[in-house]
Amino acid sequence: MPSLLLIRIAQKLAMLALLCACVPSSAQPASTPPAPFDDIYHNSWTVREGVPPVLWQAKQTPDGFLWLAAETGLYRFDGIAFTKYVPTNGQKLLKDGPITGLTATADGGLWIAYRFGGVSFLHAGTVTNYPATPAFSETIFVLTQDSDGVIWGASAIGLFRFDGKQWSRVDESWGQTISRVAHLKLTPSGDLWVDDSKTYYVLPKGSRHFQPTGLPNGKLDLTGPDTGWLSQDKVGLFPVTRRPDDSWTLGKQLLKENISSITHTPDGALWFGAHDGIWRIRDIDSYRNSPLPPGALQSMQKTDGLTADFVYALTVDREGSIWALTPNGLDQFRKTALTTVALPPDLQHSFLVDEGTSVLTGAGFSSLTPLARTTSRGTELIPAPLLTAGIHQIYRDPSGTVWINTGGKLARLNGTTLTPVEGPRTCPRAT
Repeated sequence: MPSLLLIRIAQKLAMLALLCACVPSSAQPASTPPAPFDDIYHNSWTVREGVPPVLWQAKQTPDGFLWLAAETGLYRFDGIAFTKYVPTNGQKLLKDGPITGLTATADGGLWIAYRFGGVSFLHAGTVTNYPATPAFSETIFVLTQDSDGVIWGASAIGLFRFDGKQWSRVDESWGQTISRVAHLKLTPSGDLWVDDSKTYYVLPKGSRHFQPTGLPNGKLDLTGPDTGWLSQDKVGLFPVTRRPDDSWTLGKQLLKENISSITHTPDGALWFGAHDGIWRIRDIDSYRNSPLPPGALQSMQKTDGLTADFVYALTVDREGSIWALTPNGLDQFRKTALTTVALPPDLQHSFLVDEGTSVLTGAGFSSLTPLARTTSRGTELIPAPLLTAGIHQIYRDPSGTVWINTGGKLARLNGTTLTPVEGPRTCPRAT
């Protein structure tokens, strides 16, 4: 039995190989820094919270549990605690680890693949094991189930399928000899995409004949039946489009980044992980033929709270949340009703005034930018040379006029025009 030291060395070497596969590059020119996530709630878990070391994949089953494939076995996360899965009634999984691939089935089951061959199927508490055989002894690193219930597995020596009885290797009778699989992707329409490290082939739903697509290898995410995005390693992100003859074409490069994982969420945003954090582009398909404007590319790095800068796997759960795997743990990103709005950094001790479709912010202390207005389009600074003493009080009357007390002096704001107001020299005595 291997010693604990050898196991730890193997884990470190596996992670080092994964890290080296991602070569640094810049996702956006330095003159246009990425924006932070402004409508996302972020949560994270590390070893301190029970995350098992060296995660490889995460998949959610229909009951809501998140299952984790790890070097040390299979784990289940209920949103609070991480629990190593141990079958009941004397059953055993084929191996205790390492687990390299997972896929959830529509009926609530979970397929589990192991390093050096063999798979298990977990359903309703019952475990069915399929040990490695001479014809099925390779590591399966991606599993997926098509609409006919067939399970497909990607390995370094080819494509495998399970027809409900046994596993077999896909051979030339399927129209293409696929000697190895770099990426495996099932579309919502039921088409199976396979990347053999050179080009992509597609198996249309119901067909037994793989067809060439004309697309190069890379990480693929299809956002529609005729559109998608392809990340070529060490090159960048490109739009892809289906032609009338069912072949596909690569469009103009949108950005430069060595992407390690890519997916999209139901709201139309494209997410990708890289060596330098996790990134998002909202409404991605609106940029198929146009460059990214400033602020369109959002990101989070370790300095912002990410468990690590290298994000090597992403999965989307049934609520549209993103789960990101890093060398240090697990991160979750989910939409929130609240949106973060960046204000000028010297707007301290701010006053806020609701203007209906905008918010007026004022600095309580002397500031270079004492007054600003924020709308859905951004923040606009309002020239305010009269407010050198800062704002002591601010009020918006029913007509929409804003009144400001600055150091005992009165000013009136209409739109973006600030004018002084002469107050009474003496206050009348109350009666």
